[in-house]
Amino acid sequence: MIIFSVFFLLLPVFGYAALDIVGREQIVADSPGGNLAVARLAEVLGGNLLFAVLAGVVIATILAVLSGIAIAASGAAAHDLYTNVIKRGEVSAKQQLFTGRAAGVALAVVAILLALGARNLNIAFLANVAFAIAASTLTPVLVLSIYWRGFNRLGAEVAIIGGLLISLVLVALGPDVLGADNAIFPLSIPALVSVPAAFLLAVIGSAVGRSRPGVAGRPYDEVRAAAFPRRADRSAPQKTENNT
Repeated sequence: MIIFSVFFLLLPVFGYAALDIVGREQIVADSPGGNLAVARLAEVLGGNLLFAVLAGVVIATILAVLSGIAIAASGAAAHDLYTNVIKRGEVSAKQQLFTGRAAGVALAVVAILLALGARNLNIAFLANVAFAIAASTLTPVLVLSIYWRGFNRLGAEVAIIGGLLISLVLVALGPDVLGADNAIFPLSIPALVSVPAAFLLAVIGSAVGRSRPGVAGRPYDEVRAAAFPRRADRSAPQKTENNT
């Protein structure tokens, strides 16, 4: 948490330093989205040595992140989606392996096409959009799973799907995609709207799912005990005394 906080605090420092030392014209000439501002700043301040070190760190980081995402995504597609959802567990190991490889190739092609289409966009904007989408889909599920006894599986599904769709639509209608003059949604980062909307969808979905059998999911007491083990240990003797 501290590392992430320091990283985000240093971003405007590097940005304004590059704007002052390198110049706006050179930054825009290198990349319309300003993605090479820090690299150009490193080259100006430290020469080719610092530029090479920065490039090596960036390349190593990108390869590490992409390899982890590729393994996780292909594994989820092969095991969770194909094996458990589509085939209901009736699939061989060879079929799972083939599905994982095919999913990895398909995801790589989609990622390459998206990267080519967004090559002139600012990387910081794309990172913020990713954080907003993650917050719109995962935050309601994590928070309500721990703190609300009435939360159920249908609420989680509605929150994840609804939060994802809302955040994507708002990004597409925002100024970073349509431009500042043609934007329908005024905010670049949709989390201010999409996260509360996802919470609302989770509550509505949980309320609707109460009357449906099989959507309760894992018992709330087990989830709370796993999230707060110390509280569970304290409450256990009290329950024993009350029972006796």
